Amino acid sequence: MFKLPDDVTELIKLIPKIYSSLKELILKNYKTLDFNKLNVGDLTEDSHFKDFYARVIKDTLFPNQEALTLLKFLVVINTEIETNIDRESFEASCILPNVSESFNILFNKGLMQKKEGNDKTYEFTFSEVLDVLETLPDEQYHENALRYYEKKRIKFKINIEDEIEILYHKANLNPTEELVNQFLTMVSQVDQFEFIHIRLIDVADLLMELEDKYKAPILIALGTFFSAIGRTEEAERIYLEALEIYKSLANLYYRIYLPYVAAAQNNLGTLYIDLKRFEDAEKIYTNAL
Repeated sequence: MFKLPDDVTELIKLIPKIYSSLKELILKNYKTLDFNKLNVGDLTEDSHFKDFYARVIKDTLFPNQEALTLLKFLVVINTEIETNIDRESFEASCILPNVSESFNILFNKGLMQKKEGNDKTYEFTFSEVLDVLETLPDEQYHENALRYYEKKRIKFKINIEDEIEILYHKANLNPTEELVNQFLTMVSQVDQFEFIHIRLIDVADLLMELEDKYKAPILIALGTFFSAIGRTEEAERIYLEALEIYKSLANLYYRIYLPYVAAAQNNLGTLYIDLKRFEDAEKIYTNAL
């Protein structure tokens, strides 16, 4: 009967049951790990858990540093999209010299797996990888993601999910007025907001650093989004913030922004009616007159 080395058994005992994925990763790769350097610490603390998990991943992939770099490249690709991660498109777009070999390493080490029903599309075996390998903003990751989607266009018909992802990576690289216009157009084209559109919130957050005349319409679009998915408290807060911005802009450019003030008030009024807060709706509509 096969018996695990004592140091492996002792380490596994120290890991809480809720971290089953971490145990699985260690058991699969224990021969490559240096247990003398793995300090478990208090895994009930989030920071300790992330540090330890990240150390296990790095030691698992050592000395294949390109495989670790590839994993970080992959982390920025949204695997919630059914056709992500398409291995063929990714390998064709990635700048790493031995990307196919590195991909095989991630697969064999148990960090990546094929999506059910599609042996050409991959996902992370453990969702925790996305959290513990949080990467600092780095242009090369988002640039590579954009190249990936360009290659993916050739293989798949582009859809709204991919378009949102492209916008997300562009906004990470350089938030601009042009991207704000693309964001607003994209939101206006969505007939029914669903989970697949949730990334629009991340795009909005990235574009929010622009000046107020761009920030206000983004907030209105966000308010519409939150209202549609039932997050009405957030929708109200966002509409109110947009209204205050438009009022400030109207103080400077009255003729230009007064209609936007009225439109923001109407958005609030509609939300209040939907919530059956009729007195609040009456007040806001009165102010809009």
